[in-house]
Amino acid sequence: MGAKLNYAINRINSIHWEKLDYTNRKSDLILAKEYIRRAALFLKSISKDCKNALFRPADVLKRDFIIDIIKVCPVVANLELYTRSWCLYYIEWVALAEEGEQLALQFEDLYDPLIKLFERGVKLKMHKGCFEIGERNFINLYPGICSYASEEPFDISDNALERYDIEN
Repeated sequence: MGAKLNYAINRINSIHWEKLDYTNRKSDLILAKEYIRRAALFLKSISKDCKNALFRPADVLKRDFIIDIIKVCPVVANLELYTRSWCLYYIEWVALAEEGEQLALQFEDLYDPLIKLFERGVKLKMHKGCFEIGERNFINLYPGICSYASEEPFDISDNALERYDIEN
């Protein structure tokens, strides 16, 4: 395992999964929108249908399973369905980048907004075609996420996230 993959695994292992909760911070909604924007850009770059924000990039790239993620990061096995999937895909994406996969390198930060949400203690789920972030924050994913590809990127640095919440 290389340094990037070790870093990704350490990020996942450092999250206090038992303390995830729904929040109503503006910054959490911004992080979710930034993930969807990045996912849409990735899918558009390979001319794939952009209907869902939950997809396995290795499948999209037609790559075989490249790492036993549960073996290298067992905490993932106990997570809720969507959370587990996103974490598995994140670790796998980092492994693909380390392996030199060009698209994984080009979109290396694809999952950073989601992982940052988890690091901030935010519980996410998908429900009836919506990305649910908190008690009142929803992003409608129908008819697809491609429209988010044309959005301006959000600054998701810690300072910017604090500013978003203060301005709210």
